[in-house]
Amino acid sequence: MKRLLHILRAMATVMVCAASPAFASAPSCEGLAARAAASAGIPEGLLPAIARTETGGGPRRSAWPWTLNVQGRGYYFDTRDEAMAYLRQVIDSGVRSVDIGCMQINYRWHGQEFASIEQMMDPEHNTAYAAQFIQQLRRREGSWDAATRNYHS
Repeated sequence: MKRLLHILRAMATVMVCAASPAFASAPSCEGLAARAAASAGIPEGLLPAIARTETGGGPRRSAWPWTLNVQGRGYYFDTRDEAMAYLRQVIDSGVRSVDIGCMQINYRWHGQEFASIEQMMDPEHNTAYAAQFIQQLRRREGSWDAATRNYHS
């Protein structure tokens, strides 16, 4: 009975989230990651799994584009504008250890690869860069397993 109640509560949460306008209009990190992976020759399912691992722990269990991790603390925003406002505030305060967007690309280590923080937050640019980055890791580490282990190290 407890398990059934737990499942029903989870289903209700998903239905409420899915019905919200922010959820309905947000780009699919996992879909964009799959597309970027396919065009880069990355094994099917790998990049979406990384996206889900990096940003799927918040109120919506799937990967979420408006996610930041600031010095080890995760933040999930309903909209891109909310996430960008907070990101600007954090960067303006001097903090550089910020993971951004679908694939949680770190500003300190990868920010110079983007034209702006807006581009870094953009789900298409974020996932495309992640595909390039994990390809680099595979070449350096010699396997997809090692590349995945080192993705966020």
